[in-house]
Amino acid sequence: MSEVAALPQASAATLVHSIAARFGIFGLNAVTGIITARLLSPEGRGELAAMALWPVLIAGITTVGVPSALIYHGRRHPERLRELTASALALAAVAGGVGTVVAWPLIPIWLGQHPAWVVSAAQFCLLGTVVNSLVLTGRAAWEARGDFRRSNRAQLAAPLLTIAALVVLAAAGRLTPATAAFAYVAIGIPVLAWILYALARQGRTEPVPASPRPAAPPDAPAWGQLLHYGSRSYGVDLFGVLALYLDQALVVGLLVPEAMGIYAVGLSLARIINAVHGSVATMMFPKVVGLAPAVLTRSIARAARLGALTSAALGLGIIATGPVLVHVLYGSAYEAAGTLLPVLVLQVILAGVTQVLMQGLLAADRPGAATLTQFLGLALSVPLFLVLVPSLGARGAALSLLASTAIRLALTIACYPLCLRAPLPQVWIDRADIAELTARLSSLVRATPSARLRAGEAE
Repeated sequence: MSEVAALPQASAATLVHSIAARFGIFGLNAVTGIITARLLSPEGRGELAAMALWPVLIAGITTVGVPSALIYHGRRHPERLRELTASALALAAVAGGVGTVVAWPLIPIWLGQHPAWVVSAAQFCLLGTVVNSLVLTGRAAWEARGDFRRSNRAQLAAPLLTIAALVVLAAAGRLTPATAAFAYVAIGIPVLAWILYALARQGRTEPVPASPRPAAPPDAPAWGQLLHYGSRSYGVDLFGVLALYLDQALVVGLLVPEAMGIYAVGLSLARIINAVHGSVATMMFPKVVGLAPAVLTRSIARAARLGALTSAALGLGIIATGPVLVHVLYGSAYEAAGTLLPVLVLQVILAGVTQVLMQGLLAADRPGAATLTQFLGLALSVPLFLVLVPSLGARGAALSLLASTAIRLALTIACYPLCLRAPLPQVWIDRADIAELTARLSSLVRATPSARLRAGEAE
């Protein structure tokens, strides 16, 4: 195994677990989408998106870089992780509260074409922003410890509880766009309660690890360390969230609810394959911190390629079966979403490669460069949306999203030689990548309990 392999062999099982968990998350989210699409119609699905989008979006854009800073400093100074976690949660609560106050009067302006009850419900959904901010930070505390399984469980809990709430509402005959939106927001409360309880219990029982690096000086408080790194990496968090939700935030103000509902269904189906690159990116960031630029670049690039190879295989399956899936799962009213899948699947693959490459810049302590590339790519996307969405509708939104992602990928690649003085990362897939992925999958299959049992019986 090469020293620059995408992931150490010992981490392969953890990666597979993370990818499986993320597929579970996307699958459960798809179930919630199917329930609401079937019972609310395209117009109702579009109204739901207009209301439920904001607490997730505002929480994501008001992180002040705290989750990334917690992972970075937690990995470098594990002996201070408890103190860093407490400070990060406090900062997240304040930032989420400020975001709620600022966004409250802006929602009626952007949703002016929607009924008054949709606008009011969207504002009340904003009250879930602080909860979402704390959940993001709590998961980062686990990832700083290398505990990706608990982080994945927290992500799985949210859609599971949402499905339960939607089923109860539907059985009671009270499932409407507004009640569904409130269900999406309210389930964050029990998830947050579990995260805080588990972190508090873990903090009382786990031993304080020795730091591999000199301890920070006493005059460097935890919140100061977090804000110092977070202020520089904040743009990555900000524009990363905008890359996921800016299109929906723009489209919800430019399209009628019915078209928005169709676009949301297509996007939800295409983003199932983001589970691969999302898992790889989450694991690569803490693992490549401190590596030499050349080694870091090769490791990150190989991880991005292997993720792209896996995502492309899954994406082709979605494109081939997409129109049938949309008809069977969501209903004939959403058939137009099937025509958007080729564009949206390609966009998700390119976005995943960009996401993984971005982790290399963060791990090399170049968050400013990562921020600039994200900003330029998204800034160029806004005029595309404003021009193409009114003329082409949902397809214009998909094309604008693809163009923006391609620009961000090109700029991110260019940052490696310009900022790290490293070679351009190889993002094109070659035969060696196919052979390595095949070998890794074969070894994992042979390592499963059922495979070992069959081997024993054969002997």
